[in-house]
Amino acid sequence: MTRSFSCHLLTMLAEVPDPRKKKGQRHPLAAMLTLTVVRLLCGQRGYTAIAKWARLHPDLREALGFTAKQTPAALTFHYLYRRKPDITAENKLHWVRDAVFREDASNVRTGVIPQVMAAMRNTAISVLRFTGWTKITDALQYLAAEPKLAVNIIK
Repeated sequence: MTRSFSCHLLTMLAEVPDPRKKKGQRHPLAAMLTLTVVRLLCGQRGYTAIAKWARLHPDLREALGFTAKQTPAALTFHYLYRRKPDITAENKLHWVRDAVFREDASNVRTGVIPQVMAAMRNTAISVLRFTGWTKITDALQYLAAEPKLAVNIIK
């Protein structure tokens, strides 16, 4: 079994399916998601802040993956992020978290720790899927035997 154990955020974001109709795809989804991550890292909050920040840094437009001359307006981000999540996908993800990580049996019940742990489990599952694993249990067993590969995945 040969697998690539290197994944970069930009590559991972490029794999996210675009929920928008073709008519509404002026800006690449991966570029918009990347800009969102960058603006969060830079402490920007809200759709207006992200749009203003992007316009103040036109030198980053191409590096982020934008093809249009202008970066998206605040309303474009609002339309992208206001979509309702796919409940079926959320139920499947919870099932994997519970079946593989035994989330429902966790003793952690207070404060924000349950949400943090769910986010960490989601991240682990997503990273494994983006690196080509379809069976999360098999991936965990394989990586338990080869922990250096697990470290290389997130490097």
